[in-house]
Amino acid sequence: MTAPSLLHAARHAHDRRDRIIAMARVMRDLEYAPCTDVHLRAAGFTDAEIEVYQPEAVGVIAGRPTSLRTIPAGRIAANAMVRRAQSIRLRHRQGAAA
Repeated sequence: MTAPSLLHAARHAHDRRDRIIAMARVMRDLEYAPCTDVHLRAAGFTDAEIEVYQPEAVGVIAGRPTSLRTIPAGRIAANAMVRRAQSIRLRHRQGAAA
């Protein structure tokens, strides 16, 4: 069992995305051999990384949406608000210039 603090560190690592992609490459490069934790440890992944990143790495290989490929709903809403604010500013400037 992996310590909760190590799992937390893996989930919030600054290089999380790179490590998930690297894990997916290791899995893909094994081709027909089933990838086990032993293979991933030999490739330099910690137990915490294996536990946290493996599901997403499998998703990357399978082409399924993962947190690496999706935009959070909050970011979509924020981008919409920015565009709305920009259009309001533009209309305000055009009205002031007239």
